[in-house]
Amino acid sequence: MKHLKIEFFITVLILISYSVFAQKNQNPAYSHQPHWNYYCSFGGGFSSLSGLPDGVYQDGHSNLQVGGFLERSLGSRHSLLSGLELERSTYSLDADIQIIDKKAVSAQTISDDIKYTRIKHSSINIPLHLRLYRHPNTSRQHSNAYIQFGGRLGWTGGADFNYRSGGEKFSRSLSEGSRNFIWQVEFMLGFKGEFFDCLGLLNSSSLGVIYSLDPLFSSESEVNLQPLHFSWRFIF
Repeated sequence: MKHLKIEFFITVLILISYSVFAQKNQNPAYSHQPHWNYYCSFGGGFSSLSGLPDGVYQDGHSNLQVGGFLERSLGSRHSLLSGLELERSTYSLDADIQIIDKKAVSAQTISDDIKYTRIKHSSINIPLHLRLYRHPNTSRQHSNAYIQFGGRLGWTGGADFNYRSGGEKFSRSLSEGSRNFIWQVEFMLGFKGEFFDCLGLLNSSSLGVIYSLDPLFSSESEVNLQPLHFSWRFIF
């Protein structure tokens, strides 16, 4: 059921992208002037985590991002973006995650006295994206729609495994088994300014999919955890 939801979300995103960019452009031509734009963003969404042993129950994975971006126009309808984004992800699951044999990470069945188990993972990401606009991008204030895709290099600030036992909270560091750098790819559909009249909630926001090409933990680990994030960012 979870995979069906993910496939449905991706299908809807692609169909929306097609419907937005398949429309015939009615804007008059103009002489493009290269320019810079800057943006701040804040958002979050839900995540999917693969690579766990069979039978491990997962529930309530989430992600949160905040960052700033710098855009350089390359033409009337395309530009290049980069910046810095902080990300915090939380994965809720009924498994005991711990370090074994130096940098190796394992996932084992939890005992009856361990509850509310979750992994908290932090990263600092540097994206490099190409943005394609529907209309000529005349200025920062001009309402527009775009698709944006590219890669992100993430430096991980480590991971922690949190749980409750005997009525008390405990935290176990997984930093020694975490990868220092993680490569990710991203695709998003976004809207600048007051693009919609009837769907105002989508204005100045983007819907995106982020897939990690590398697992969270070292190659020596017994688990190969790779996240897939669905995010909704507000841009200002």
